[in-house]
Amino acid sequence: QDLEFIGRYIFNKLEYLRYNSTLNKVIGYTDHGVKNAERLNQDGEADRQHTNLDAYCRPNAESSFN
Repeated sequence: QDLEFIGRYIFNKLEYLRYNSTLNKVIGYTDHGVKNAERLNQDGEADRQHTNLDAYCRPNAESSFN
């Protein structure tokens, strides 16, 4: 199965941070988001977020698309 988990972080209608499981990294879209993305990518948060793909997406994909 090709699945992609996207975690979007929005404040005041502005997306400032996004996790993408295909890239396995956090991407910042504002100055604050870029600083946090650098920190989160260095401290292993991207790897922790990637577990959502296996723990949440894969088990639910079959029931969602059948």
